[in-house]
Amino acid sequence: MGYIAQVQLGQELPFWGHIGLLAGGALSAAVAIVLPLREQKKQEILTQEATALATIEAAKVRSGLQDRVFVLSTQVAAIVEENDANRRDIRKGQLKRLAVDLLCNRIDQQNVRASLLTYFETPPGRRLFCADNLWHGRDRPPRTIFAEGTDRGSYMLRMVDERGHILVRDVDSPGGRPPGWDMKGWNGERSYKAFTCATVALGDQVFGVLALDSPVAGGLNELDEQAVRLFALLLAIGLAV
Repeated sequence: MGYIAQVQLGQELPFWGHIGLLAGGALSAAVAIVLPLREQKKQEILTQEATALATIEAAKVRSGLQDRVFVLSTQVAAIVEENDANRRDIRKGQLKRLAVDLLCNRIDQQNVRASLLTYFETPPGRRLFCADNLWHGRDRPPRTIFAEGTDRGSYMLRMVDERGHILVRDVDSPGGRPPGWDMKGWNGERSYKAFTCATVALGDQVFGVLALDSPVAGGLNELDEQAVRLFALLLAIGLAV
């Protein structure tokens, strides 16, 4: 199965094959090893994730991303190879921090902020919010709790259910902002004008949402969205082990 993953990814992404995205087969090994599913189900997820990776136009992403992706995939390899459960959990925590830090540091402009919004299913309902100080950039973490039953919470959770991603160039543009993103009810929580985010999930396992935001309208674009999607996928594979 790991070999099949390498072949599929190699056919779709020859560029990444030259920069070591697979980190010695770590990603293909993770997809094959970590999911206790029937072989048919494994193949469905493998195809899904390979297709998701193939949509990223790697050659167009800003210079410097390759090195950061290699660092992340090397950490994924370390998680896959770690046999001790406690040490593996420590490495997963390090992977979360690494993904947030590297994502923020890859952006050319100042004042961007990267964060991991953790997914919770505990009562009173499903929620997403930044826990454990998993953010990097600017002077304060994101404070919003995206709760089930609210406009913006329902919007984000629907994205999670669909394993989707979002790019919003200007949250103050009536035609471009999602439901619940007007200033009413935010109480000073929202300090950004543009954001992009992607679901961190693999198969049936949902971990959260990786997000990037900017205080400048139009401050993020499709290249940033692609980077967030790729980092979210690497993060999901590492956390699923």
